[in-house]
Amino acid sequence: MRMARAFVLACVATVIGAGSHVLSGGRVSAAGAVCALPVLVALAWPLTDRERGWLAILGIQLGGQQAAHALFDLARVRAASRRR
Repeated sequence: MRMARAFVLACVATVIGAGSHVLSGGRVSAAGAVCALPVLVALAWPLTDRERGWLAILGIQLGGQQAAHALFDLARVRAASRRR
């Protein structure tokens, strides 16, 4: 059950991260989303063992969003460099 909670939280974070990345003018590749998902699962895992306060959730989610945006950009740059 704990893994299911972490996976759902990571999926929601990936969708929100991808949406905000696109709204800010970036592009999201499938590779970027696939790379971001396990990182976000790993960040969500500590939140799922017991009930947490909003501050703990906010801190981990903000860190996760920064990681997701970095992975989205990294995947885009790598894909662009392969096309050359």
